[in-house]
Amino acid sequence: MRTTIQKQYSKLGIDVNSNKVLKDYLNRTEFKNEDIKKQFELFHMDFILGLREIEKVDNSSFNRYIKTINDTKGESNFWGEKFEVYFHSKLIQGIPQIITNLKRGKDGLEPDLLFDFNNSNLGIELTTLKYIIPPKSEEQVLSKITECIRKKNSNKYANPKCALIIDITNIVAYEKIFNFSLNKIFKEQFNGFSYLSKEINFGMIILCNSVFKKKSDDTLYHMLAPRIGIMNEKQIIDKDLNQFLNISFDNFKTNNNFDLQFHHLNM
Repeated sequence: MRTTIQKQYSKLGIDVNSNKVLKDYLNRTEFKNEDIKKQFELFHMDFILGLREIEKVDNSSFNRYIKTINDTKGESNFWGEKFEVYFHSKLIQGIPQIITNLKRGKDGLEPDLLFDFNNSNLGIELTTLKYIIPPKSEEQVLSKITECIRKKNSNKYANPKCALIIDITNIVAYEKIFNFSLNKIFKEQFNGFSYLSKEINFGMIILCNSVFKKKSDDTLYHMLAPRIGIMNEKQIIDKDLNQFLNISFDNFKTNNNFDLQFHHLNM
């Protein structure tokens, strides 16, 4: 499997040997533990297939992704590109005709992804939160999330028809390692976000994390699980954006039809 994955990256134009993340994660496909091995194999195949989907319909965006991924050399900004590829490709693979005119926005001037839905032009801005030094408390995490929201909220394209989706996979993994509570942040300390509500220009802010789940039939599944949604103080969301997000996240239902869940610092 490792050789096959490496060949597929090469065909896409990605230099695995100069990308420390991909090189390291290729090594992890040789773990003896089958559950862990399958997760890293799925990580690679999901990424490869996502890039292929983008290449089929948007060669300009595909070339941009390949160049940026190679330029990151596996540094922390690699994960932001990985998240964009994941979401971009999922929109392409979605139910036909749900969205049209999907394209990447102009860097710095428009959200990451733009598309038409129900005769409305909607946008999705994507970002990834990562720690270089691991967080040790709920307060540190609250501060980082708040800082991220305020920074993104200052962009000219932060508007009621655009959603900000924040990948907190890294934070969720540290929650498991250091035993602090995201639920405490999102429930007991939620008033920490309340002062932001007057400033929020996005139609919705969604914090979510990547998780691998295993069913009783041994099927492994990779999904993006929403953890919390934040809105402006009026709590009124654009109806088209609301409908799109409900479709994208299966009406935000919790799916408990899994025996095991696996969390990673990244992925």
